[in-house]
Amino acid sequence: GYAGCGKTYVINAVIETSEKQLVGLTLLLPLFRTVQLMQQHRGLSSGVLGGTTTFKEQRLSKQKQIDDAWTVLVNTLPLTIIDSEEWKIIEDEWGVVKKQGMTWSVKDNFSKQTVIVDQLLILAQAIADSHALSNHPDLDTFYLLDTTIHQLASTQEYLGQTRAFGTGMLAEKKSSNLQKLQINTLIAQANKAVHLLQRNLKKTALYNPSIEQVIMASSQETFKNSHYIFDLVESDIIQEHYLTSPEEFFQVTTEAIDNTYEVMYRVLLPTTESLIKKQNSNATQTLISSAVIVSLAFLIILYFAIGIYIATVKGIDLIAKTTLAFANGNLNSRLALNSKSELNTLIKSFNHMADELTRLFNIEKEDKARINSIIDSAHDALIQINAKGEITGWSHQAEDVFDDFKIPFCDEECR
Repeated sequence: GYAGCGKTYVINAVIETSEKQLVGLTLLLPLFRTVQLMQQHRGLSSGVLGGTTTFKEQRLSKQKQIDDAWTVLVNTLPLTIIDSEEWKIIEDEWGVVKKQGMTWSVKDNFSKQTVIVDQLLILAQAIADSHALSNHPDLDTFYLLDTTIHQLASTQEYLGQTRAFGTGMLAEKKSSNLQKLQINTLIAQANKAVHLLQRNLKKTALYNPSIEQVIMASSQETFKNSHYIFDLVESDIIQEHYLTSPEEFFQVTTEAIDNTYEVMYRVLLPTTESLIKKQNSNATQTLISSAVIVSLAFLIILYFAIGIYIATVKGIDLIAKTTLAFANGNLNSRLALNSKSELNTLIKSFNHMADELTRLFNIEKEDKARINSIIDSAHDALIQINAKGEITGWSHQAEDVFDDFKIPFCDEECR
């Protein structure tokens, strides 16, 4: 009863949660693609504003890609997000960047686009929270989501900022002490994020052996590429050699960052989706099996209930017929015991009653016969009179003594 209802409630909760999680994943994919393109646009903008004219066409092309991705994202996000003040602020800020961004300094352009990226990443976290993706109870899925939404996204953004900052400084071929301090701080933050990502990727591989090889290969590649970038920044920018062209630096950092996004798109998100779908399918099958079992149990109970009802009705009908036969004078009427009948107690009681009544009838019959025998053998004339004064019987001697007495209403049976 209560246990079955509780189990059904839990299974339904699992199904509803997994369906909500799958919806959340469909929202995160176009959001992360938009973030990836905006990070690239930020780097290209820094290069153009720093004086690298070869980035101009790339930047315009990237801006067009962002607009297309933005349309897809808007068509995917629910109205509750699209109509929110937070989303309107993001759209307005991006509109301002598109119109005025290339008239700003490298620093201001970088800051404005970084704010937009941060807001999009905050939105990704909000989507994860509202769609039950933040604290999944299964460790395999938990580490996949935690790596994707937190560690990987954080690493990508720190590396993306390093790309934009470094590209701008190499384009200008100069850097102030403040800029060198800022990029050095970025390197430290990116390095910490990479190490946290390595730890999470190992955990993810441990609980997802089917993708362990791909994840560990990606982990090693990310570690190698990021440290190559860190060393390049240290040797060429902080030490003010500026031997690396902004185009080369942008390409190297973009390849490193895009590799992490490929792992996200090809491995982490699809595997997460597969695990959640499997959980949903298992819960659905369990619910169906439970429903079938409950239905079968109900049918079995109904079958036995009908059987018991029919047997009881038949038994009662037989008892009624036997009782009527006994009442009509068939003193030999008895009920047969049935080991499968629920009425055996009643049958035994009836048979016992019938036996006792038959025994009493036989005793009365014997007593009457004995009295009649005594009357017939008596030498005196005996007449039997009831309470009303009516003669109900007499002996043969009475007939002889009262030879002329006539009793028209009494025959031999009176005696």
